[in-house]
Amino acid sequence: MPHCGTRGNFQALVTDLSHASPKRTPNGSNRASGAWCPGKGVPARFARDRDRAGGKDGFAGNPGAGRHRMGIVAYWATGRTLTGDGGAGCALQRGGGSLLLRSMNRTLHDHALAYFDAVRRHGSIREAARRLDIAASAINRQIMKLEVAVGTKLFDRWPDGMKLTPAGEIFARHAIAVLHEEVRALEELDALRGLRRGKISLIAAESLNAAFLPSLVETMAGKFPGIALSIRTAGSNVIPAAVISGEADLGIAFSLAHHSDLAQLALGRFRFGAVMRADHPLARESRVSLADCARYRLVLPGNELSIHTLLERQVKRFRGRLEVVAEVGSTELIKRIVLLTGAIAFQARLGLENELRDGSLVHVPFKPEDSLMTELGVYARKDRALPVALDTFVAMLKDEIALYERAEA
Repeated sequence: MPHCGTRGNFQALVTDLSHASPKRTPNGSNRASGAWCPGKGVPARFARDRDRAGGKDGFAGNPGAGRHRMGIVAYWATGRTLTGDGGAGCALQRGGGSLLLRSMNRTLHDHALAYFDAVRRHGSIREAARRLDIAASAINRQIMKLEVAVGTKLFDRWPDGMKLTPAGEIFARHAIAVLHEEVRALEELDALRGLRRGKISLIAAESLNAAFLPSLVETMAGKFPGIALSIRTAGSNVIPAAVISGEADLGIAFSLAHHSDLAQLALGRFRFGAVMRADHPLARESRVSLADCARYRLVLPGNELSIHTLLERQVKRFRGRLEVVAEVGSTELIKRIVLLTGAIAFQARLGLENELRDGSLVHVPFKPEDSLMTELGVYARKDRALPVALDTFVAMLKDEIALYERAEA
């Protein structure tokens, strides 16, 4: 199984977890803060875990066993494998001013990173085991092996679940990168063999459920039936966390502030307006101002929605004079409330396709003095190389967004 990008990520991991130069200890072993050479001077608190998790020879502590069993061999910065008395057993050494990459058992890498990530995402071994359909004891053993291998505790165990330690937070960033790279490598190999398959996880703004996402899924299913889509919706302001943590490959959100951990892959701009029932007194106006709308009952967006951020400054001018029916964190619920109460809400035409078509709602643009634009962007985790299926999907997203922009213009 290819481990695309593994060497660089784990070198960075070892660097992050080890901040001190190796020092000679009384027993003659080389040690750094948070790292050790298995089999030489192992801290007592980890020796017990190591023995439970598979014994000394289950890791690279035995140089002979390590040479046969390791999946990520120890490299110098130049790429040479480690030889000599240290064998593959030493977790960290200096050579020519470079850090040596820790060797790891192949099974440990193949399974433990995936188990680690599942426990991180779901907050407990029991829930991770349920989701993966694997025995909890097997996951626990792999997590213990992983903690011994990296030389520090990655999780704090609490009665209500597992929480990442500071070292675990560092390790998580590298684990996510490695797992993404492996998926990309496999999908690229499949593409070379002419296979059209893959899986894409997407988190998108709820208002896109009306027409944008169904149209996109229809197009994708017609052109690439072998690519499975996993889609969930949320408020735009909570989407970045899901993409950065690796819970979703892509996020589609409105008007996100700049985030150093996200890369913007596509962008479209759409006009805000007032949304109301067709029988509302302002429904026949060609344009309205916020002052016009402030004379009537309003439904305002909750802070989960990017609309809240855009409108907050504008609406503050009228605080104390507004009749607010409700503040709501769901665009679908906002539409229902507008239809039932006759109140006014604010959003772009995107997401109103069905109601505009059947005439139940109208969208009236703002006057120039109150003009507001929202940006619909597609986001991935920064510096992530996109697998073939994901790259194809992003190209389709760009085309779909451009189509909606032209329709509005």
